[in-house]
Amino acid sequence: EADQAGDGAVKRHTDVCPICDSTAWKPDGHLSDSRLAILAKYAVCDDCGASWQMPPLYDFEAMYRSGEYRRLAGMDLDACISEQESRASVLLAYLKPRRAAIRRLLDFGSGVGSLMSAIRHHYGATVQGVELDRDHAGYANKHGLPTVWSLWILGGLVPFDLITSIHVFEHLTTPRQTMKELAALLAPNGNMLIEVPLDARMDFHPIAFTPQSLTRLATDAGLSVIECSEEIRLWAVKPE
Repeated sequence: EADQAGDGAVKRHTDVCPICDSTAWKPDGHLSDSRLAILAKYAVCDDCGASWQMPPLYDFEAMYRSGEYRRLAGMDLDACISEQESRASVLLAYLKPRRAAIRRLLDFGSGVGSLMSAIRHHYGATVQGVELDRDHAGYANKHGLPTVWSLWILGGLVPFDLITSIHVFEHLTTPRQTMKELAALLAPNGNMLIEVPLDARMDFHPIAFTPQSLTRLATDAGLSVIECSEEIRLWAVKPE
């Protein structure tokens, strides 16, 4: 799952928080990448609690598009499929008591399409994925799950009544712009479901969220946050 909005370029000016634009931050230690002999430096925001690499270690968009991050992490396509299918089952169970109906789904960072498949099967929804990883997108399209590489080429499905983004935002270098772009694609009274890892400080993650910083990101984009768990899973609605 990847940095696949129109804002994909690596952010070079990292002296402000990428979540809330605060200039109040302090150093937050280092993380060594033994594979590439690179030392990541982190900052932590005093206002929202997010941590971020400064500067980013990689050209993340190129890394995700090529699948290089999977190779460095030692995950082949079969391992990714298994992981994503398991996660889709958990998320579908989360959605069932919260959405009686879903007509149009956008899954941002859709991987091999497991969540799209589960939601289409249960709700009969029209689904659309956005995924940078060529192998993942190719797998999804081969299995009848329409997937493109950018938000800019979605076509006529807009707006969506549900947008999901699962373990994606920790990979983005410009998350504020991406969140605003996604919110603009959401129908009034539509929902957004975002999940990020609780402990995301690692070489492939330029940003590590807290529940507070993810909530701030959503509210700044005009969404009303219904809940944001400590895990960290956010459920929000777009006001009419």
